[in-house]
Amino acid sequence: MRIGFGIGLGRPVSVAGVAPLSPPTLTLTLTPATPAVGDLVTITGIAGGNPAPTDFASLSLTIGGTAVGLAGSGLSRTFVARAGAIAAAASVTTTEGTASTTLSGTVAAGPTVATISGFGSSTIEGDGASGTAAYALSLIGGAMGAGTIRNKGIAGTVLQNSLASGGVPLASNGRDRFVADLLGANRSDRLYILYGANDLRYTGAPATFNLAGFATDMREVMNGLLRGGYARGEIVIGSPNWYPDSTYSVGSAGFTGSNRTIHEAYVNECLAIATEYGVAYADVYGKLRDLGGVALMSADGLHCNDAGHQVIAHAFLTAAQVNARAAVTVGAASAPSLQTLSLGWTAVAGAISYTVEAGLSGSYGFAQTATVSGTTNSFTGLAAGVYVGRIRANFADGAGPWSFWATPVTVSDTAPPARTVTGQDTFTGKVAGTLVEALVPTLGTWVRHASSTGNAAITSDSVALRGPGTTSQFCVATLANQALGAGVFVELDYKVLTNNAQLTSYGVARASSADLTFLAAGYNGSAWRILKYVAGTATVLGTYTFAESVGALPTMRFEVETGIQRLYRNDVLVLTTTEPDSGLGTTGTGLGLRIGAGTTAWTSANGAPYTGIRVGRLGA
Repeated sequence: MRIGFGIGLGRPVSVAGVAPLSPPTLTLTLTPATPAVGDLVTITGIAGGNPAPTDFASLSLTIGGTAVGLAGSGLSRTFVARAGAIAAAASVTTTEGTASTTLSGTVAAGPTVATISGFGSSTIEGDGASGTAAYALSLIGGAMGAGTIRNKGIAGTVLQNSLASGGVPLASNGRDRFVADLLGANRSDRLYILYGANDLRYTGAPATFNLAGFATDMREVMNGLLRGGYARGEIVIGSPNWYPDSTYSVGSAGFTGSNRTIHEAYVNECLAIATEYGVAYADVYGKLRDLGGVALMSADGLHCNDAGHQVIAHAFLTAAQVNARAAVTVGAASAPSLQTLSLGWTAVAGAISYTVEAGLSGSYGFAQTATVSGTTNSFTGLAAGVYVGRIRANFADGAGPWSFWATPVTVSDTAPPARTVTGQDTFTGKVAGTLVEALVPTLGTWVRHASSTGNAAITSDSVALRGPGTTSQFCVATLANQALGAGVFVELDYKVLTNNAQLTSYGVARASSADLTFLAAGYNGSAWRILKYVAGTATVLGTYTFAESVGALPTMRFEVETGIQRLYRNDVLVLTTTEPDSGLGTTGTGLGLRIGAGTTAWTSANGAPYTGIRVGRLGA
């Protein structure tokens, strides 16, 4: 018997019911096919071959030449779109070979800003993400083209400063830190607020720490931000992020025992507050719940993974303002008489009434409230203090957003002191072209300060005193000296010919004869201001924004007492500052005027020249 062995080589033979092996194939698709900035985009690999690829061997994506972070697994990844040309490259590998492909496209340009801020707790801070580039705030900044990202998230914090179980507010709460973190030098072009996830989980002091406290303090934050210079379109409030029911039983002392009903009440409150103030609202809760749920959470069940941070960024970037009703244009508030605060505003089409509120500056609360049908309101019987306020129009289908008074108003409960005139001059009827130091006043003697760089002169029509006819010059001149005593005042009559911020007309009090050190108050073409000058360096102490009508003839009175300065416009107190005497350097007793030219020179037909001046002391 012979036994033979042989090896046969050839193409695989298909076995009945089994597909033959084949090299892989790969194509890429985008959903949506033409994404916009902020869209949550899915890049999907459609793979073929036997065995079929189940994952990318490699995948890279750039938009506008910048690498974009991806989240997901398998043959699907997600990312938040930013503006620019899309370039993706991917490959898959199996035992039968490798397939590669590319994809290109464009995301149209959207709005860009220079700076953004995020304000909240651990999610804004970035917990759960794989690194800084994967933080929701970093993704938002990339999409908005922001060169500066201010991350003001602090893990473990709450928004409200309500009393916790220890009888004091929790540390670093948002209500107590928003001024320092979000205003002044930290003010950004866009602000993204994400608070509430920890507030709703805290059950340690339900009588004092609850939804009502959260709502009150969120409103106080909004009041402060809008009064502090943010526009409604620059703020986005996000709802507390979603997490599964199991998370309610996990946490440190006091942070367990909440439930879905409480959670969603906080979500609804955030929407209500965004509507009340007319800012944008991001449904972070709904997006996380509907676009992945548990799959978007990190292992602790509270924080989001990279895919979850992508969804949060998407929610913020696609947020929209939720109250499209008209806002009120607020007029100037004033204190026309003792214990009285008055305000006027422009009528809003379709409004059936207006809600007006006022309260002490610094409190963020509004104890005084009224609903009126007209366009003026006065609060009477007020205690002395500095007041701020807000107003909104009411329509048949709801209320419009709050508008805030531009400038605090001082309300007095005592009559102003008597005034004794010690120097005065009426410029009307003087010889045209006469310089201020050559004028003969009714009372007193004019002295032009030696540090002046230009001249003040009578206008060509002999009706007023104008400033320097050359740019970048000023003239300081005093009419009388008066010891501070109980106080001093400067009163100036104006004739507004044009409004130009480069032409300033101020009254001067306590001027030193040795250097340019004095207090000043007056008009700059768009606002009334109180300033201090120390050795020529000016500091604005307060501003009352009010543009005078061309042709107006306002009178300003500037009163100075120890540690307090008051500016009256037409006998209405519109601005009070409290600069201490110790901050003024070496001051003198001169009373008079400062009139200056910036990039525009004075003529006889521009600016707000003076038609009269009175100076003297306060009190009998």
